[in-house]
Amino acid sequence: MMYFQILEPMNVLKNNLKDNLRKPVFSFLSSLLNYILLLSLLCQSVDLSAQTGSLNGNFRIMFYNVENLFDPWDDTLTMDDEFLPGGDRNWTYQRYKEKVNKLYKTIVALGEWDAPSLIAVCEIENKRVLKELLQETPLKKIDYEIVHFDSPDRRGIDVALLYRKDRFTILYSGKYSVIFPGDVNYATRDILYVKGMINGAPSDPLHIFVNHWPSRRNGQMASETRRMIASASLTGIVDSLLLVEEGAKIIIMGDFNDQPENKSLTNLVSARDPGLVDSTAFVNLCGRGLEI
Repeated sequence: MMYFQILEPMNVLKNNLKDNLRKPVFSFLSSLLNYILLLSLLCQSVDLSAQTGSLNGNFRIMFYNVENLFDPWDDTLTMDDEFLPGGDRNWTYQRYKEKVNKLYKTIVALGEWDAPSLIAVCEIENKRVLKELLQETPLKKIDYEIVHFDSPDRRGIDVALLYRKDRFTILYSGKYSVIFPGDVNYATRDILYVKGMINGAPSDPLHIFVNHWPSRRNGQMASETRRMIASASLTGIVDSLLLVEEGAKIIIMGDFNDQPENKSLTNLVSARDPGLVDSTAFVNLCGRGLEI
């Protein structure tokens, strides 16, 4: 028996991320393949409670769109001018440090006194900002490591995975590019792939995909094709994995910039009411738990 519960500490989010409250949060689970699809446009976590040896039954996974975590230094290879001291946002070192501190507080609060085992993030400028988050705040007391690759996004924003070395062991990490045929001048964030084992747990490997799909700039309909391409790319990757490893435990997290009823997600999953769980259904878990 395994139990999944979505945790959303809205009081913390209201204090630290007031501008983000308009964004919805969604989650889905497939009981057939024992894998979870976490769809989040802001911040959420899922708590896997099972017989996991040294973890005492808790292995918490979190996704967090940290929204433009830029340092105040110029990267000549990307379009980061608005996040410079003389840029449109008047981004200073002090404002940057304040943001990092708020992010740390939200992570600690969402962990409920037990820092998450895995934290997937998007909208980070580089690995340096993550090192500062982990080494220049009280998170330094926790032995987190970083999985990160630079993406071809023109603004320079990437996705990444933070993991606790005492709870998770990386077996492989890599990235998948999303290619847009006929649109060679457009680039988006890569899909991050991490394969690893939960330490002290008699379980199969976890396959983790971290996403940040193209935005709705210029409108949902005008930009939908790009998210459909990202969805098709991810579907192909997952299908190939399942051909090699039937019943693989797969976790998909990210900011998909779409709603559950949009084509990019309905083509990826089949979402139904929790009362209609069957061997092929994905179930909306937002704000509730489900035993399997």
